[in-house]
Amino acid sequence: MKYLRNIFKGMAVGVATLVPGVSGGTMTIIFGIYDNLIHSISSFFDDWKKHFSMLFQIGIGGLAGILLFSRLLESALNSYSFVMRFLFMGVICGGLPVLYKKSTIGKKDID
Repeated sequence: MKYLRNIFKGMAVGVATLVPGVSGGTMTIIFGIYDNLIHSISSFFDDWKKHFSMLFQIGIGGLAGILLFSRLLESALNSYSFVMRFLFMGVICGGLPVLYKKSTIGKKDID
């Protein structure tokens, strides 16, 4: 089940790569896989089977997301450009609170 979740998260990252103003890195932070992804890359040769599995799942999902949704987003953008602009702005603004919360975790107020 975890494998399937990682593939779907990878698909969301792939779709986010297609959206102007949203990066795949932002989506990895929102989905909580950024730290695992960076760890898998940085210590790949320590346990390469485990890390390859994680990277493969996210990579396959990302590639599938790009291939499956690129034409859909392109046709939607051509047909409903006004609505799609607001969708893109909503995705960008909707991700800001999560990014802010993630950036303030562990910080202490200095008086």
